[in-house]
Amino acid sequence: MILGASLLAGTLRAETINFDDAKVAEAPVGWIATKTGNGTAKWAVARDDSAPSGTNVLKQSGEATYPLCLKTDTKLKDGFVEVKFKPVSGREDQAGGVVWRAKDADNYFIARANALEDNITIYHTIKGRRVAFKNTDTKVVPGVWHTLRVDFVGDKFTVTFDGKKVIEATDGTITDAGMVGVWTKADSVTVFDDFSYSDSRHENAPRSVALLSLCGSLTAASLTLEKTIALPTVEGRIDHFAHDVAGGRLFIAALGNDTVEVVDLQEGKVIHSISGLSEPQGIFFLGELNRLYVANGGDGALHVFDGSTFAPVATVKFAGDADNVRYDGSTKRSTSATAAEHLARSTSQRMKLSLTSRSRDIPNRSSWKRPARECSSMCRALSTSPSLTGRQSGHRHVVARIRCRQFSDDAR
Repeated sequence: MILGASLLAGTLRAETINFDDAKVAEAPVGWIATKTGNGTAKWAVARDDSAPSGTNVLKQSGEATYPLCLKTDTKLKDGFVEVKFKPVSGREDQAGGVVWRAKDADNYFIARANALEDNITIYHTIKGRRVAFKNTDTKVVPGVWHTLRVDFVGDKFTVTFDGKKVIEATDGTITDAGMVGVWTKADSVTVFDDFSYSDSRHENAPRSVALLSLCGSLTAASLTLEKTIALPTVEGRIDHFAHDVAGGRLFIAALGNDTVEVVDLQEGKVIHSISGLSEPQGIFFLGELNRLYVANGGDGALHVFDGSTFAPVATVKFAGDADNVRYDGSTKRSTSATAAEHLARSTSQRMKLSLTSRSRDIPNRSSWKRPARECSSMCRALSTSPSLTGRQSGHRHVVARIRCRQFSDDAR
């Protein structure tokens, strides 16, 4: 049974290197074995029976300020880089790290884990000078394989160590795309394996959806990849999902593509694309009424579609950036960052609507009452008789309570 879905943007572009085809005692082909600063780095492929995959690893056994090995054919701006590493020895340091957006041996970002210091630190290196901008204490066991990963988008970075998120940081020092690679420090003898990377955040990367089955508790071992479904016509960022359980369909808000993609989960393919939207974000499917609700950030509107024909049913204009859509089935109440699910409800039911505008603050009473008036206009257009009251709930949050006595058939 499919219980969840997650976007794997650029899945086909991901690369993993385990060095098993590389020649032992030499630097791997396609890599620059170098250093930042002084000393002599020694990078070479070596045999290690403890390697996570195969028997070959990339080993650094020299001594330099910062030994560095860069993958020459990479040029990533947004994406991820990940490696498995084992600190072997070192009197001064026992460190291993990953590098991204490297222009050369003197300019790059680096996140490293140190087994002598038991910490993880993220740095930028500019003209050979390394500056830390975030650090956390974390146990790093020597002689044991660990996994270090960095996801980077714009000026935002997330560092994950052994499957646990340990650092979230922001730094705008280096913005251009660059090489990825691995790194050590001083006299660290460190081995690396299963080096992987992807420009998965590149706006033109092919998109796909990975469907996961949940088998018991939420652990890495309990998630099994069921299938990968390509979205060949989609470019740019993808936002929220909605699942039609009975119909076996997945609705995907392709924000950067201005479309909603409809996927048949049984067939494993896209069966329809709803176009003409403006930065679709929040998305919700109400099966009992066969209605699809799409909140658009670009035009600040909620669009309602027939769940079978995908023909537009209604549009509700709001004042700001329409985002999340939520529905409480137990109370027949919607709580939404812009959701107007009162369109989907039948007679004499009280709904709760909320509008979040991320584009601007709402400084005064006249401003935050505007969505209530807009909802009132919408209800009159649907031959309803609503009674409205509004209240402010934070500078960026608007709530309107609406009692709708009757709705026209086409919006139900």
